[in-house]
Amino acid sequence: MRRTRSLLTTLTVAVAALSLSTAPRPADAAGPTPIRTAVVLADFGGKTVDPGPRYRGWLTDTYFGSADSLRSYYEEASDRRITFTPMTGRQPVLGPWKLDLGATCDFKTIETATRRQLAAHGIAASEFDRLSIVVPDMRGQCAWLGLGQQPGNVHMLMDTFDLGHLIHENGHNFGFWHLFGARCDTGLLTKCADIGWQGSTPMGKGSSKAGLAPTELVKAGWTSPDQRIENPASGTYSLTPLHATADVTGPRILDVPIDGDGGRLIVAYRKEGTTLDTAVETGVLLYKTTTANYGRSWLIDPTPATSEDNTLPPGTTVTAPNGTRVTVESVTDQAAAVRIEGATAPPTPTPPAPPSTPPRTCWWFICW
Repeated sequence: MRRTRSLLTTLTVAVAALSLSTAPRPADAAGPTPIRTAVVLADFGGKTVDPGPRYRGWLTDTYFGSADSLRSYYEEASDRRITFTPMTGRQPVLGPWKLDLGATCDFKTIETATRRQLAAHGIAASEFDRLSIVVPDMRGQCAWLGLGQQPGNVHMLMDTFDLGHLIHENGHNFGFWHLFGARCDTGLLTKCADIGWQGSTPMGKGSSKAGLAPTELVKAGWTSPDQRIENPASGTYSLTPLHATADVTGPRILDVPIDGDGGRLIVAYRKEGTTLDTAVETGVLLYKTTTANYGRSWLIDPTPATSEDNTLPPGTTVTAPNGTRVTVESVTDQAAAVRIEGATAPPTPTPPAPPSTPPRTCWWFICW
């Protein structure tokens, strides 16, 4: 059962240092940074993962193939800042190895037993940056299909997973939360009601047919200064599709302060059929987040009369709590014109406290 959450309260996020830096850099500075991934098939509790060559081949292609893979998705999403690779000198898929465990759904127990097997096979932790554990199908026993540290470097999936699940759990490792939606008073960002899981990202209902949300790109450091305009001054901006190819110039994200508490409204133009955005709503979308954690956001629908369509029709104006107004002037196949009025500079933020909590573990609906 999905837990409901207050949509407009300040959120505390558990954080932990990633071994891989996702700091922004030019996409072509020195080639993509490799995330060396140990893929381990783990048998336990009297159940086994398919050991056959056909499944192993599918796994290799799904993780590391040049197209329709974890590697190709995040290479495109990051503008070639990162890539996923097997460990150097090792098989791309290890196992199946039998773990000395009974039936269990506990993430830490499975991770610890898998690490013991890696050490027993002479594989040091320094050889990989991310651990992906493929476990037997336990859907009748466990209330998850996949789990991932958030943030962190470990995730696990039942052997019935698909590419969307794999992208999703790795998203948790990068620090991305689930994307929920909020339907607000017409033209405002107040009295917002939870409308459940939303699309436009694999962290919502987008599967592998949607690119990452703009907030997730900011969280990962995968935007350049010319693509993201922070604290835009009053004026009209022409937004390029968020997931246009890297050679397309122009701003893609407006990062607008909306109150005195670090609240931000992220404005982006999504176009179906643009690189990763193969099954998304075409139009201008709004995401509410905070400077404390861009990895957690809500897709905002301030036009409830349009029912399930979260895009803003041309002519729509949304007014933020600080009086800033965002108006969609026009949308074409190439760009969206968005006008900002009454822009105010945000107050100087209070530096966040250093992280002191361990990474969370997340599955499709719940983090703990």
